[in-house]
Parts: sequence; structure tokens; C-alpha cells
Amino acid sequence: MMTRIENRLSVVSKFLSYHGRLTLVNSVMTALPTFYMCTLQLPPQIIKQIDSYRKKFLWSGGEINRKGNCLAAWETACRTKKEGGLGIIDLRTQNTALLLKYLDKLYNSVDLPWVTLNWNHLYSNNQTPPQARSPTGPFRGRTF
Repeated sequence: MMTRIENRLSVVSKFLSYHGRLTLVNSVMTALPTFYMCTLQLPPQIIKQIDSYRKKFLWSGGEINRKGNCLAAWETACRTKKEGGLGIIDLRTQNTALLLKYLDKLYNSVDLPWVTLNWNHLYSNNQTPPQARSPTGPFRGRTF
């Protein structure tokens, strides 16, 4: 995955303006790891490396060894446009949202083969799923 991102950087970046590179960062370079983020929680080091590639591509035109020359902090660039940022997607947040989407499908027993297989395997004895059980332990009976 990292090699694919690096290859995309070197080919196109020299011919694009800032606006073109921003569009490419949001559409292509953020979409490449999305397939993996749907099922795996990416380690923070990988997300940091991808962000480093996206940052260098946006600000310095893809020259990986070039330092400095940033026009705004990366945290500012990742804010929404309404908040004064560039609207670049935050990979940590997107990874969490994609994983929660699958968890929601499992808990709500959506009619999908992998959900049916898990429900039949985990709850075949008419057991109550963990999220539907009454609370136990020190928090039992308390309302917050």
C-alpha cells in the first residue's frame, strides 16, 4: 500500500497546482488505504507515514526529501472548510468510522453472509448477545 502511494506521488505531482494536488490528496491518496481501513485498524505508524506522504505531496509537489515549505499546519489543513481548513480527510477518524460501520451491521444482524455466519456461530444456543444483556457488576441498576 505504501509503495502504491509513493508511486502515485512521483508521477503526477510536478504538473499540478496546489488546488490540483489538494483534489488529488482528497480523492486518490485518501481512497487508497480505505480498502484496508474497512476491515483493519491501521497502526498509528502507518497512518503517520501516509499523512507524511500526503503532506509532502500537497506542499512540496511530491519531493519526498524536501523539508519545510508548509503553508499551514497539517491539523489546520485537516479541518473542514467551514472551520477554516482545507477539508482533507483525517485517516484516524475515517478508520474508526469504517470499523464502526461493520460493528453496526453485526449488532443489528443485517442480512449479509458474514453477519449470518457470525450470528450462527456465536449465538447458536439462543444466547443473548452481549449488547442486549442486562448490566452486571458494580454498574448494575445505576442510571447515569
